[in-house]
Amino acid sequence: MKKVFVIALLVIGLGLAAFAADKVTIRFWTGPPDEVVLGAFEYFREQNPDIDLVCEYIPVGNLREKVLLALTAGEPPDVLYDYIGRTSAWANGGFLEPLEDTLTEEDYEDYMPGMIELNSIGGHFVSYPLSITFRGYAVNRTLCEQAGVADLLPTEPGRNWTFETFMEVANAIKGLGIYPFGFFAKGASGDYYMLTYFQMFGASLYENGDYTKTTLNSEAGVRALQWMIDMVGQGYAPKGVAGLADDDYVAMKVRGQIGMSGWVDSLEQLELNFKNGIIDYVPDWYMVSLPHVEGIPGPPAYMAWSTAVVFKGQSAEKLAASKRFARFLGGEEFYKMRSTPNGLPQCKSYNIDHLSENGKFQTEWASVNGVGDLGYASPFYLEVRDLQYVALQEAFMGLKRPKEALNDFADAVAKLWE
Repeated sequence: MKKVFVIALLVIGLGLAAFAADKVTIRFWTGPPDEVVLGAFEYFREQNPDIDLVCEYIPVGNLREKVLLALTAGEPPDVLYDYIGRTSAWANGGFLEPLEDTLTEEDYEDYMPGMIELNSIGGHFVSYPLSITFRGYAVNRTLCEQAGVADLLPTEPGRNWTFETFMEVANAIKGLGIYPFGFFAKGASGDYYMLTYFQMFGASLYENGDYTKTTLNSEAGVRALQWMIDMVGQGYAPKGVAGLADDDYVAMKVRGQIGMSGWVDSLEQLELNFKNGIIDYVPDWYMVSLPHVEGIPGPPAYMAWSTAVVFKGQSAEKLAASKRFARFLGGEEFYKMRSTPNGLPQCKSYNIDHLSENGKFQTEWASVNGVGDLGYASPFYLEVRDLQYVALQEAFMGLKRPKEALNDFADAVAKLWE
């Protein structure tokens, strides 16, 4: 009997060992997650018992350097979750696995217009988009009510309005002693917000996916930059733009010193600011379409997002497991688990009942107008951002006229490709 029992234990032990051996280990790197995201990772483990998911959480500021060192050593993570502006560099370097074999025909139809293209590099879909934030335009409706112009804000589907009406609202806000706008040019962070003002005049950073040259120095771009400079001179925006960073702008907006914005805080954050005495009321921020001058089409939505990518150099078995996890991160289940009232979906079919009024409008705008191209897929994305803010600083400081500053910026971008 004892012999039978020992044999039984051996059989069970061998079975467990075989099960453990069958598990595929994948190494996953990302920034420090919250409890919700940790729960989502645990859910994936439960649903995929054949995968041993080993996570390493790295401060976001150190993530790019750590990945670079790992690539140099030939030991990158299997899966990485990081900002598109950084993961695109690994794709341009040829380090990422193509992922189009994981997409269905329905996926191509379901992603927001432009999203497939902006996550494709070298002819391959290389990153699942997720954690999307919208860079549209919002107006402090509370101030508009005080100024008697709330009825001028667009309410019909699409919330479209003319540039003339936009300026009428701006004049009313200025009459309250509040800056309608805020500009900044100290550092590349927040570049998408400054670019929305170029969009209002029909200018864009790139056209037709050609990253070898910028079109920001077009006639429309020069007109937009001159308008911004004029707005500062006429008291519609704070002075000292060249010395203001996006954090300075956000601080002014939080304190109620700016009436229009390229993004909005969550209601929870606004209520916390009120509770802490930072603001003396909870503003009603109302998202609208981007106003634009007559004669140009409605601009696409500028967005920022993170991505799930898979590195090359894995065995076929590990690669299949890594793709499964990356697909999970970029899918609807993970979106639902970590969704917030302003967390936008990457696909049109996702349920958005949980979104705020503004979130639903933003989703609608993106699904109709598409996603604007900020050059994430360019191998020189980070370098172009740095060149851009230098050009803006020179123009706002009066060192160069807008046309000269933007032409020099265009020349500098072209030189990156020489």
